[in-house]
Amino acid sequence: MGLTREAKLKSKFGHVYPEIRPGWWEPASVVARRVADRRLTRHGYAGLLKRRVLLDDHFEFRGGPPQDLRPGGRVSRFCDGVR
Repeated sequence: MGLTREAKLKSKFGHVYPEIRPGWWEPASVVARRVADRRLTRHGYAGLLKRRVLLDDHFEFRGGPPQDLRPGGRVSRFCDGVR
C-alpha cells in the first residue's frame, strides 16, 4: 500500500455522486474535494458539518500512511478531508 489514501465509490451509489466515477480508485483528498464542493454549493457550510464528507457505506478505502505515522498511532480518516 502506498502512502496516499485512496477512495473508490461503490457502484450502487453512482447515482448519488454524478461527479465521481464508480469503481475507480482515486486519491481520497480529490474525491472528498469534489463531494464537498457539491455539498457546499447545494447546502452551504452547514452541509459539511452534518457528517463525514465520504461516507463509509458509499465508499471503499485503501492505503494511507502506516498506523505509526498517523496522529495518535491509530487509524485516522484525517487525510480524507479537504485540504
